[in-house]
Amino acid sequence: MYKSVPKDKTVYVYCDDGFRMSLAYQQLTHLGYQDVRLYNGGWSQWGNWLDLPTVTGDKPFAGDFEL
Repeated sequence: MYKSVPKDKTVYVYCDDGFRMSLAYQQLTHLGYQDVRLYNGGWSQWGNWLDLPTVTGDKPFAGDFEL
């Protein structure tokens, strides 16, 4: 499942309320990912702030939002 996620990059995980992102964190760190971070609050918090950006597509972090 995580084969396409590079191990040498920072990985941010999130979900709606926190349960699934904690499972993803455990899985990724167990697989050897060194820099895994959680978005505290999850999508339910982010989605309620109407002035925060949301992007979609093949390259979601392009332009102003590129990491």
